[in-house]
Amino acid sequence: MQSRLFGKRIAIQRFWPWLSKEIMAQNVYTVKSTDNAFHAFSEMMQYGVRHLPVMERRKIVGIISDRDIRQSIFPWQEKVGEKAFFAKVNEFKISSVMKTEIITVLPET
Repeated sequence: MQSRLFGKRIAIQRFWPWLSKEIMAQNVYTVKSTDNAFHAFSEMMQYGVRHLPVMERRKIVGIISDRDIRQSIFPWQEKVGEKAFFAKVNEFKISSVMKTEIITVLPET
């Protein structure tokens, strides 16, 4: 069995009885790197998820989590009032908060 890790093919030994396609989500909610962080956080709350893939032209370019957003943006809440805080959250783009070093696997992995 093979997969890609940082652009290189590597051999994967199967340690559990499932293939990734058997346990992965099929219809995934995504965001764009140009969306603001408030939009991503709202999507997470609406759909009950904590992580969203960041897509550009049908390719995954990163992942963003509720923790990434809170750690990057919420310190602003301590320095400004609530109204100013939400205005500031709308200024943060997902591209400034998301993780870009991600590991992906093939469905047959």
